[in-house]
Amino acid sequence: MLRAIFGDNYKNMPNHLPASAGIATNKMIAFFIFWLIHLGFCFFRPYQLTKFFWFKGFIMVPAVFGVFIYCMVETGGQVNHTLPQANATSGIGWFIIQAINTGMGNSATLITNQPDISRWSKTKSTPGVSSMLVKPITCTLAASLGILATAAVNGKWGLTLWNPWDLLDAIQDRHNGSGPRFAIFLAAFTWMVGILGTNIAANMIAFGPDMSLIAPRYIDMKRGFFLAQVLAYAIVPWKIMSSAKTFTSFLSGYGLFMASVAAIMIADCALLIEFGSKGA
Repeated sequence: MLRAIFGDNYKNMPNHLPASAGIATNKMIAFFIFWLIHLGFCFFRPYQLTKFFWFKGFIMVPAVFGVFIYCMVETGGQVNHTLPQANATSGIGWFIIQAINTGMGNSATLITNQPDISRWSKTKSTPGVSSMLVKPITCTLAASLGILATAAVNGKWGLTLWNPWDLLDAIQDRHNGSGPRFAIFLAAFTWMVGILGTNIAANMIAFGPDMSLIAPRYIDMKRGFFLAQVLAYAIVPWKIMSSAKTFTSFLSGYGLFMASVAAIMIADCALLIEFGSKGA
């Protein structure tokens, strides 16, 4: 978004951070601005953000298909089938297991944090039905479109771009007029809203109530929201997102960690139902 607004002045901004930081000055500024925007949402309770999540859902669909269609038209639909691959030492079986772990890791946070969101629903069945209907479609569609777009761009430009913001940056390198820059700004704004909504649902809303249970005398839900924002810098998320390999490796291990949390929650729920029904 910032490059679409300020052009090459933003891209060529001098870097004043060391290489060990893993991020350049211009990107740190972008992260800080996004962090400030996120702070404003800490003042709202989850049920007050319903319209925002609806807004996110509506604008993401045309943006995703718009960028995908551009990639297909720009490259002539020629998908490169020879993307760089890591050396496979354990066979296709372990690769499939790794892919499953990566996919589960991508959804692990949402699975374990779903009770923090679903408790605000009007009926008990609404969260389960909506998740079973929407989740498989959206995840499969997003992954398929991303793989096809990346393969097409790789065949035409020789670049392997998995992140939408890197793709938009490469598009502006080739189309830097006022019209393309405005379209890039709209696409970048849409992804910013999408990432903001996901971060609110998966991290902020879940973290706030949990911290209020640990220290209720000192931390309420809103203070927990703000504490999550402070910790956002401590985990240096830009290093996790530095490459597709690093990100998938993180997701593979993260899914195993979160699986134990989900197992405890399921067992706890089963025990409550069992003993609760007997007590009644």
